[in-house]
Amino acid sequence: MAFGSLLYDARATWQGRLLLRSEWNRNAYCSDDERHAFRFTHLRALLLDAAGNVPYYRELFQRLGFQPGADFREISDLARLPILSKDTVRADSHLLRRDPLPSRSICERTSGSTGEPMGVWVSPSQIAVEKATVWRHWSWVGYRFRDPVAIVRTYVPREGEPLWRHDRLRNFLYFSAYHLDSGHARIFLDRIRKFRPRFLRGYPSSLAILADIAMERGWEPPPLRAVLTASETLSRAVREKLTRVFRAPVSDWYGLAEQVVTAAQCEHGDGMHRHDDYGYWELIPCNDGTTRCRIIGTNLHNTAMPLIRYDTGDIAESSELRQCPCGRTFPLISGISGREDDDLVDLIGRRIPSVNLYSVFREFDAIRRFQIVQARPDQVEVRLDAPAATESELSRLNEELRLRLGEGLGIRMVRDAEFERNPHGKRRAVIRRCPVRTEDGR
Repeated sequence: MAFGSLLYDARATWQGRLLLRSEWNRNAYCSDDERHAFRFTHLRALLLDAAGNVPYYRELFQRLGFQPGADFREISDLARLPILSKDTVRADSHLLRRDPLPSRSICERTSGSTGEPMGVWVSPSQIAVEKATVWRHWSWVGYRFRDPVAIVRTYVPREGEPLWRHDRLRNFLYFSAYHLDSGHARIFLDRIRKFRPRFLRGYPSSLAILADIAMERGWEPPPLRAVLTASETLSRAVREKLTRVFRAPVSDWYGLAEQVVTAAQCEHGDGMHRHDDYGYWELIPCNDGTTRCRIIGTNLHNTAMPLIRYDTGDIAESSELRQCPCGRTFPLISGISGREDDDLVDLIGRRIPSVNLYSVFREFDAIRRFQIVQARPDQVEVRLDAPAATESELSRLNEELRLRLGEGLGIRMVRDAEFERNPHGKRRAVIRRCPVRTEDGR
């Protein structure tokens, strides 16, 4: 990482810590009236700024005859605006950016968990809010800044690079999530023991693989305060396995690369608290006879690219719980039920968590949509909607996928292929049809 990037990250880290201490911890215990006033004030400011500085909303508000200063008098007035789809954000991203962009804004590329990556601009104020909200969640299970944390996610080593990297600013030890065969996982477990982390963080599927190998070895974990999971649906079976093997409670986090809304479990683990000072939640019933609701979100702080009434594509299980024993007043949902993809597997049965593949595609602007299908154990088919992609770009994409899939899996790229959808019409980014084999071939 360049010095400028390190300086920027250090500044954002400091701002996030200041926000956490000055306001964010207190917000978790505010009254209903205080929480309502906070959301209304920030929504109104966001709408006014969007009306004056964001071309998309300037035109939309004029067309609807909506004047935020006069017409936004209650939070319920937000429903006068249409729901914003992912397709609209992709098509009109240049119009959704604030003009001018706030100084030091950055462009975050979404992972594309539905197979359609895109870029979202994030303001410095939102970066500080993101960090403060994550650390607040971690503090609920005992985290203090610079506590040692072992992390199995995010890091992708290049050829010749080590399989783990130490972030000294935060005291995080990152391990490659792409090298979880039994040999490398044993090395990781030994390194974790030496590092003696107080927390273990990762994708549920990656940590489950590590847990399986830990059980095989009879590995004794260091004294952990908690296991922190995110980015995938956490099943009851995986939660129980992680708790049993790592001898620590599991605390799950829900968020999006678009940074619209978040929710997380506290130390009681009964449901997930919505972080209502981060984003405004709308839960729209699916009307399928269940408690499932569509998650529509509005970030309260991102002035660089406001996404107002954004359809996340995710599904929440609504909750009748009103008050958590922890005493925090953030509302509860039962959980998230709309993020579960298949792992891929190689010839020896090594599982490759699908979430590890999404980040590849965010680096390729020419790829509009993708879907990965594994119908046989020796090959994956990569379906692309990328008419403008060059052969050089496709070759680079193949190299990036090879880093993550290893040499044992063939990669077949298909342009203009028809993407598969499930009975509910949702297209999953990763689909596996072949069975998982054990490493001894059984």
